Amino acid sequence: MRAVLLALLLSACAGARSASTPLDASPVALQQALSPLSPLLGCWRGSFDSNVEIHDERCFEPMLGGRYVRDTHIVLATPYRGETIYFWDTRSGALSFAYYASDGGSIRDLGRRLRNSTVPAASTP
Repeated sequence: MRAVLLALLLSACAGARSASTPLDASPVALQQALSPLSPLLGCWRGSFDSNVEIHDERCFEPMLGGRYVRDTHIVLATPYRGETIYFWDTRSGALSFAYYASDGGSIRDLGRRLRNSTVPAASTP
C-alpha cells in the first residue's frame, strides 16, 4: 500500500525525473492513518526532462499536530505553484486531499478506498 500511495503522490510531479533527492528531511510524528506519507516529509527537487532549467520543488510537512500533511509545490523558473493538504477522511476511510494552484485551479478528492488497505481509520479527538 505504501508503494501505491508514494507512486500516486509523486506522480503529481508529472515530467519530473524520478531520481529526486530530499533537500531537507526531518522526522515528525504523524497521525497513524497518515503514516504512509512519512517517507515524503521534507523537501524534494526534480527536473523536467524536456527543460532541465525548470525545477519542481515540493516540501511535505505535518500540520496541526500531525493530523494533516501540507505539500507546497513550486515550479522554479515559472510562476506556477500550488499547495496540497492531505488528510484521513473518516467517512470514506481513505486518504484524501485538496489541491489549490496559483492559476486558480483546484482539485479535491474525498478519498476512495484502496484495495487491501491496511491503514486504520483515524480516531476523532
